Amino acid sequence: MVRQTVVIGSDRTVKEIADDFGVSYLKERKHGLNQAIKQATEWCIQNNANSILVLPADIPLITPEDINRIVKLCPKENSVVISPSQNGGTNALLQKPPNLIPTHFGPNSFSKHKTEAFHRGILTKTYISKRVAMDIDSPKDLENLLKIRAQTTSHKFLENKVKARLNLFKCAYKW
Repeated sequence: MVRQTVVIGSDRTVKEIADDFGVSYLKERKHGLNQAIKQATEWCIQNNANSILVLPADIPLITPEDINRIVKLCPKENSVVISPSQNGGTNALLQKPPNLIPTHFGPNSFSKHKTEAFHRGILTKTYISKRVAMDIDSPKDLENLLKIRAQTTSHKFLENKVKARLNLFKCAYKW
């Protein structure tokens, strides 16, 4: 069960959104995704978390069902659940306890995380999901996302924003 959500970033708008949802917000002290995750992990440990689930902000199709399944795959101590992205990255990383392995988010992070856990003798499970694998790293990814019929809040938000921008573009050029 997820008991608390923490968002880390350096953007004021992100803080406002976190505040609107009653979510804890951490101001990023150092730049870089892995540094931010390390900071958030330390915060979670200081706040007595017994596990941590890292989800990047660019996976708009993830559902509560996915999160529940990931959590259920990690029922015991000293275990990790990793969910790959479509291009070899990591789109979900659950650690119980929070600091079992250092994070290596970025290119080929899925295999880096699996290797790190293997070398430490940590039970590792993989969660495979097309919804979790779909992330937005390029305009082509966004184009592909909009072809999918999804009911997640993130998908609806992106769809509305893209349509609004396209309408502005059309108006500006009077198509």
